[in-house]
Amino acid sequence: MAKFLPADAFEAPTKPLELLPFRFERRTNDYLVSNVVGDFVTLSPDEFDCLAQLRIGCRSGSGWNSVWRALR
Repeated sequence: MAKFLPADAFEAPTKPLELLPFRFERRTNDYLVSNVVGDFVTLSPDEFDCLAQLRIGCRSGSGWNSVWRALR
């Protein structure tokens, strides 16, 4: 018989954000970034720096949502 978990089992994790492995190739004006399953996105040099340094908030608007969705 299954049991219900206590409410604290569903709290958001407090560990710092970790980035899964990704590969990248620097091109003339941007970076091509891909994850281990082949999802990819192109980023400007500034966006790539933000990704590499885990500074998610430095890209304005909902743009980061699409980057993280593409590389999740």
